[in-house]
Amino acid sequence: MKLRFLCHARRHWLMQDVEATVHTLRQLQGVARRALAGSDTDKAIRLAGSSLECAELLLLTHKRVDAASIADFRQSAELLASALETGGSRTLACQVTGGSIATLQALDSAADLSGPVYAACLGLLRQRHDYAQRDDHATAPRMLGGGVQP
Repeated sequence: MKLRFLCHARRHWLMQDVEATVHTLRQLQGVARRALAGSDTDKAIRLAGSSLECAELLLLTHKRVDAASIADFRQSAELLASALETGGSRTLACQVTGGSIATLQALDSAADLSGPVYAACLGLLRQRHDYAQRDDHATAPRMLGGGVQP
């Protein structure tokens, strides 16, 4: 994905230092969760997006492809999708989920991490499904078989 939440200087710095990337990622996840819990969705979106960009740097730039980095990537993607959904941007939330799954699938072909990659993809899809289930489908037109028309 082409994420641009981090400023150029910070992104460049994080591209040079894997430990700083891990530390920054964890900090951003925590602050983003608190912002989302406190209903500051704009701040949560910025911080979760920065967290996802850090997670992507870990996987793609630093080549730190392991179960922990995959889990961090998934958590950051879920956090950003949640913040976007809460802010009313369902389409963007779905695009983040789809782009994150595509990134993870590319990792699966490059390394023998099918279990963690599969679990992360499934978790992201479950999150989207759970949000869809929370919607009030009473006003949505129904299709044969009980589906909801787009």
